Amino acid sequence: MDSFSFIAPQHPFHGDVARFKTQFESMTQRSSLMQETDGLSEPKVRTAIRGRYLPGTGWEFRCLSLSFQFWTPLRPERFHAVTLYYSTKTGSLRYYVFPQDPHLPLIPSHAGGNEWDVLRYIPRRRLTFRAVRSNGVEVIGKCVRTPEITEFCDRLSKVYLAVSRSASSFSVPAAINRDAGAFYQQSMPGRELTAIMDENNSSALLHSVGTIHRDLHELPIGDGAIWDFEEFLRDVRLAIGWISFFRREQETFLEEIGDLLWRQMPSVDPRQYVFCHGDFSCSQVLKEGDRWSIVDFDRCLRADPYWELAKLIAFLKYDLSLFGEMFADRAQDQSDSLERACQAYLDGYQQRAKKALNAKRLLWYRICFEICYIARLFNRDRFNATSFDRAVDGIRKLTASFRKESEDRF
Repeated sequence: MDSFSFIAPQHPFHGDVARFKTQFESMTQRSSLMQETDGLSEPKVRTAIRGRYLPGTGWEFRCLSLSFQFWTPLRPERFHAVTLYYSTKTGSLRYYVFPQDPHLPLIPSHAGGNEWDVLRYIPRRRLTFRAVRSNGVEVIGKCVRTPEITEFCDRLSKVYLAVSRSASSFSVPAAINRDAGAFYQQSMPGRELTAIMDENNSSALLHSVGTIHRDLHELPIGDGAIWDFEEFLRDVRLAIGWISFFRREQETFLEEIGDLLWRQMPSVDPRQYVFCHGDFSCSQVLKEGDRWSIVDFDRCLRADPYWELAKLIAFLKYDLSLFGEMFADRAQDQSDSLERACQAYLDGYQQRAKKALNAKRLLWYRICFEICYIARLFNRDRFNATSFDRAVDGIRKLTASFRKESEDRF
């Protein structure tokens, strides 16, 4: 296994990673666990490593997981997944085969059948699937942890009502019903932008996304969850520490960037917050002809709109293979192409708003999210030296632009 290869032998986490690999090899030799996947197509591998920061002590290893996921349309079960989980709590490797999941025990009561397709599976957190009900209507189901079901349904119902009463440029699904372990919503037409975006259409599509995003921020939804700015600052601080933990040579640089960010924080006023999706990305936007839809409002809240704008921009190279592959390939320098796409998105947003964004405020949030982007490369075992170097260089350039912006426009 070459997973977590960025963790060198001298690194504090190396011992736990080595134990995980040893136990995995022993398990596959003693059982037919992975042999069941022979002959299947190349899997999608969902990987995660987690640590906990202890003040005065430093980073402590918590757990890591690998989930091998196969979409098999020619087999009766259509979806197959084997998830491996290792933590210091038990010191041993555990595994489970879909539809078994210790944190989502009711998946088996919803899974299966010829009219049932897995769309996305995040082990221990959620399963999203498409199903056809007894009345022939296609729906989207989500298996999540039981306490979340009512909350997510109520949030979606509020969004649907607000969109239906507005002149928005997009539609959203209606919540249909909830059940033990799952809730169901309307299936929307179209394909994810991640599946249809290419070099030729990326700027035009992202311009439209900017327009739609502005309409989303204008929805008159005044209650619900409120974004926590202090929690966001803590997350950025932890991201700086996490990156430095794996790449000590960047520690001084990142700490200097952090000091700059803390010294020149934007003012935040919850009374100025707008309705935000909470996880807005191209994978949550569907298009069919001239029709647009936005899905997955589980994390919606009221927040600073610049927070959500900057997040989408920073994670384009993570969410879209078009940009991710360019960013990771040393032979390609597509920074101009990526920047044009980002600018098209911002142009669409500003044109819809009929006013310019505050450049310095946006830069501040962009620097924060570029740091979070790098941290995710380690969290999800996507580290690539070229991507890392280019992301660090990008932070340097954004910081230089940030310093040039006048204080009074912040």
